[in-house]
Amino acid sequence: MVVVVNAPAPALDLGVNNFSRAFAALGALSFCSLEPQFCQVESGRIKAVAPRAGAYGLTLAPASVGPAPVVTSSGHAGGKSSQAENRSLLCLTPITQASFAVGMIWNNDSPIATSQDVMAIDSFSTQGLRLVSTGYRLQVQRGSTIILQSDPIFNIAGPTMAIISRSGGSLRLLARQAGQPLQDLAATYDPAFTAALDVVYGAAEAAAPATARSLRDTMLDTWVFNRGILASVEDPARLLALDYYSEVYG
Repeated sequence: MVVVVNAPAPALDLGVNNFSRAFAALGALSFCSLEPQFCQVESGRIKAVAPRAGAYGLTLAPASVGPAPVVTSSGHAGGKSSQAENRSLLCLTPITQASFAVGMIWNNDSPIATSQDVMAIDSFSTQGLRLVSTGYRLQVQRGSTIILQSDPIFNIAGPTMAIISRSGGSLRLLARQAGQPLQDLAATYDPAFTAALDVVYGAAEAAAPATARSLRDTMLDTWVFNRGILASVEDPARLLALDYYSEVYG
């Protein structure tokens, strides 16, 4: 059963699970949903998103136009940009270099075989990591180097979740789409960043995201932890993210 989220701020309570409280209890810096009641809209564009948990929401990147509020065919609200618009929304605080988990749920309106940037973990002074949807795969890249790559199963319309995590020198990608097996990929990777990292949604350029590099589909939810998701299947942050996706979108 798909649960359409329609809760007032600040709680997202789906009966037995109050996800706002759960994300906050695990130390989420930000847990944001692009439901209309959480968004600041000007001239038909989303300019900022209030957090459901943690102290930080989302704000526009420099020179960003912002997504337009939409409701998907499944009844979920989010934000959508055209390919020519920059929809880079950023978490309002830098994250640590050593340990983080950055997640996003977006709605595939239709299968996309070409490459699309989804989100990035960037430094102003050092090229960062980015999540790319390409050829029905999800990839974690740094520059032209592919660090992690999923199976080519992300080729159906509907909500998709992906999380990039770093902890203890291990980089991990968790990805889920309804009806498809969970992708849980890891690699030993210890990139050298020279500054604090910013989380950017919709593009992957360091100081000023380019308007031509945007995600065409609908952004639904985002979250940021200043801790990594561990390899253990019992890790609370991992369980929470998977449970949230299953309850709301699965």
